[in-house]
Amino acid sequence: MSKSILDELPALRAQAAEEDEHKRMLVILSREMAEEDKAVFRQHGKVVEWSAKLLNISFSNLEFDYLLIDIRSKEARLTLGRQDLEEYNLVSYCFWVQKGVDDFIDQLKAVAVSSIPSYAINKKDFEHMLLSPKISAPSVVGSFLRLVKDCVSGS
Repeated sequence: MSKSILDELPALRAQAAEEDEHKRMLVILSREMAEEDKAVFRQHGKVVEWSAKLLNISFSNLEFDYLLIDIRSKEARLTLGRQDLEEYNLVSYCFWVQKGVDDFIDQLKAVAVSSIPSYAINKKDFEHMLLSPKISAPSVVGSFLRLVKDCVSGS
């Protein structure tokens, strides 16, 4: 009896989850990151801070677990546009008011965070906390602002 593709589905899901776990992480900064937050990243892996001197170097040629990139820099935005971002997990470190509002977060398909978890027990737990969006409390004001944003943008 031949195997169905459905028989292989659980194995394929497990393989995809494992591949995501092994992806390196790009941390897109739209605000300054405190040294203590950078230290949390250093506790879990190798951190590289992107600068203009790395302009012509592909991310795939850099050795890092976490690449911090300040998107406020035009050179950083141009460099991000030239990379295959599918190879990486993306997190946007931004102000809470930018979540769900700023276009760059959606354009990069990044998970928006406004704080760095400092209580992770290991690297896997730390990355899971970064990549899993927090469940937000219902907000009438937030709903109204999203409605206004949708009306203004013509969605």
